[in-house]
This record gives sequence, C-alpha cells and structure tokens, in this order.
Amino acid sequence: MMDGLSSAILPLFAVEEPPLGNGIFYYVGAVLVIMAVLIFWARSGLQGRVFKNPITQVAEQCYLFIEHMCTSVIGPQGRKYVTFVMTLWLFIVLSNLSGLILPHNPNLDWSITASLAIIVFVYVQYEGIRQNGVVGHLRHFAGPKMDNIVMILLMTPLIFAIEMLSEWMKILSLSIRLYGNIFAGHSAREALDHLVPSVPILGGAILPLEILVAIIQAFVFTLLTCIYLSLVTHDSEHDQEHGAEDDHIAPAHAAA
Repeated sequence: MMDGLSSAILPLFAVEEPPLGNGIFYYVGAVLVIMAVLIFWARSGLQGRVFKNPITQVAEQCYLFIEHMCTSVIGPQGRKYVTFVMTLWLFIVLSNLSGLILPHNPNLDWSITASLAIIVFVYVQYEGIRQNGVVGHLRHFAGPKMDNIVMILLMTPLIFAIEMLSEWMKILSLSIRLYGNIFAGHSAREALDHLVPSVPILGGAILPLEILVAIIQAFVFTLLTCIYLSLVTHDSEHDQEHGAEDDHIAPAHAAA
C-alpha cells in the first residue's frame, strides 16, 4: 500500500532536468546580448550633470555599490578591480533573472558556474604574481615565518600543501555554491507547479524569493572574489604602506 502511495505522490514532486549540451550557449549568448543592450542604453544617458535616463540611474547605483564593495574589502586599490567584479555581477544577476523568464538559466549548468569560478581563480593568481612576483606569491601559501629550523622543515611543507589544496578548492566552492542555490530555487518552483498541475501559479508564489536569491547569489560570488583578491594583494599593499611611512619618518629623523 505504501509503495502504491509513494508511486502516486513522488511524480508530483519530480523536477524536470534542465536541457544540457551545446544549447546552453544560446542562453549564454542571450544574456550577453541583454548585457550589451543595457550597457549601451545606460551609456546613452550619461550626458548632462543629472542623469534622467532611469537605466542610467540604476547603472550608477550598481556601479557605486560594486565600487564600495571593492574598496571596503580590498582597500583603495580595489577601484581597479571594479570593472572585473562588475562584469561578473552583471552576468550572474542577468543569468539568474533571465532564467525566471527563459526556459533555462545558464547558471543551472555546472559547466558555466565552474567556468566563472576558473576565471576568478586564474585572475586572482595572476594578480598575486603580478604584484608580489612568483616567489612572493608562493610564499603567501607557506604560512607565517618561523625562526626554528626544525619547525620550518616540518611545518612549512605541510602548511604549503594544505594552503594549495584550499586554493584549488575555491573553484569547487564558488561553482557549487552558485549552482546549488539556483538549482534549489528552480526545483522548489517546479515542485510546486507539479503539486497541483492545474494551478501552475503556485510556483509563482516563490517568485519574489527567487529574485532575492538571484541577487544575493551574485553578491556572494563577487564578494568572495573581492576577498580572494584582497588575500593575494594584501602583502603588496602592506609593504607599500610601510614604505610610505618610512619615507615620512626618514626626513623627520634627518631634520632632528
């Protein structure tokens, strides 16, 4: 009896698998086209002291939001990363929001979220090497400096291996977090639609929540990107600050 009841109920909660294959690139292309149109539309309203174009006004607030996030997490140097972070944020938000209208959300394909995570990973390593050099960037994974030679020989290789593994795991962390949360919202809506097939509007009851999740997940992804950039550029900024302090102190000593 229970088997019969289960077989009758479970199909109601079955979630259709999103389409896979090369078709995903059509949805990615659609999101990129939407991005391009919105960017050109926003740029068209940049004339004048006061922006009257509503799209330009929204774009200005989004830019200020991303700029504040970059500078507050990374520091004053964060302004040069605004373009990169803004591009990620726009793509993820528009992908998530378009997925509420289009048949498929690009972020429902793990290959897309993994690609975004790999882009972030490579860019973070590039910035770390560019600012600290190869040796300085690798030293970042070796842990704190130790005076005891025995501890250096025993602990440094272990810390280095753990830190390197942790660094590579960031790809999985970023990609699975984004994919999993978007898939959860998609599954919940599909389950509600299948619960009472004649009343598909039930799935729309959680539409505001899905919009909120779409924006929050883009924020989390870009915030983590800023944190990773901060970790690999902190040493360089710290050295520059100390250098500036030394430059100010040296004339004072000379005058004394």
